[in-house]
Amino acid sequence: MHCLETPFYQTQKDNSKHKNSQKALMAKMLAVIKTNLHSAYHCIEVLRHIII
Repeated sequence: MHCLETPFYQTQKDNSKHKNSQKALMAKMLAVIKTNLHSAYHCIEVLRHIII
């Protein structure tokens, strides 16, 4: 079996993908905040429910 096909490597790859998608999500939210304050308020409300 090739070392890049080990489950551990796959997990690492998925984790980095997940981190990248989190960054992308934050970037999208920041863009929304800059363009539309009403949407930004909604995003903050949603985030508050997730965090708290």
